[in-house]
Amino acid sequence: MDQYIDLIYKELTGQLTSKEAGQLETWKSSSVENKETYEAVVLAWKMSEEPTPLKRTIDLDDAYQKVHSKINLNPKPEKSFQLYWRVGAAAAILLAVGAFFFLRNYIAPDDLIQYQVKAEKQEYVFPDKSKVVATRGTIISYNKDFGKSNRTIQFEGEAYFAIYEDKKLPFIINSPQLINTVVGTSFLLNDTKDQATAKVQLLEGQLEVQTTSDSKILKSGDLLEFDKNTQKTFITRKAISIDPILKNEVLNIDSRSMTQVALLLESIFEEPIEVSEDIQNCLFSGQLPTEDLANILDVLASVFGATIAQTDLGYQMRGGACN
Repeated sequence: MDQYIDLIYKELTGQLTSKEAGQLETWKSSSVENKETYEAVVLAWKMSEEPTPLKRTIDLDDAYQKVHSKINLNPKPEKSFQLYWRVGAAAAILLAVGAFFFLRNYIAPDDLIQYQVKAEKQEYVFPDKSKVVATRGTIISYNKDFGKSNRTIQFEGEAYFAIYEDKKLPFIINSPQLINTVVGTSFLLNDTKDQATAKVQLLEGQLEVQTTSDSKILKSGDLLEFDKNTQKTFITRKAISIDPILKNEVLNIDSRSMTQVALLLESIFEEPIEVSEDIQNCLFSGQLPTEDLANILDVLASVFGATIAQTDLGYQMRGGACN
């Protein structure tokens, strides 16, 4: 089993090759026990919060003994073979969990690139052209192989992400309470070790978010909140504060219906937008600056020949036609 524990670790730290990914997936799907072991290791990775100094060589036996002593496990001999098997399976899972409490924050120093935001707001561009705009105190780290064999980062803080699309290499963000898997999209992420609730709001595209209790697929405009104490996940369309992260940034829209674009703008500006039936299904592609909603709506209206009206209930896009 040790080789697969190592593969899971490499997956979580962004060092897994395509060939190894296939081997891990085959092993994981070959039995219920393997799947449970995988989930236990990922859970341990999520639960450990403090970095632990490590040597390159991990003593799995020592890791198991430490976990063994903490939970005071002392199984008594059983007559039933089935019970022996269950104790053995449980011990294997505990071994995996114990090892990963040590491996959670391990990346060889020579391979690590770390970035910490010192200013109130700062932009950082990854080697694959993906962009993050983060607030003060945010910490981002990734392996030197990023963009070649993986696109996995470790993240803690608050930021806006615009991910460059690469279907062969999903962009994976490991934060204290969430694992976010992205192909190409833009979203807001707020997750630190100290806060009780982690938040991620999808602005455009599709996003898979994995917590310690379940996994969710978000649609444009969805806000996911994960309560660390209750281990419960909530999804709403309630807008979250975007200042100063998105102020004066540009949203990249790729073949989205006007209904989807309107929902995205509503989530950012907290203003209701009604789109006429004539253009609800019209597709829009382009860049939209976030500084002023009225200007954005004027641009969209000119594209589809619609008119904009502002009422007490919000904005209305009237008339128009698909090009």
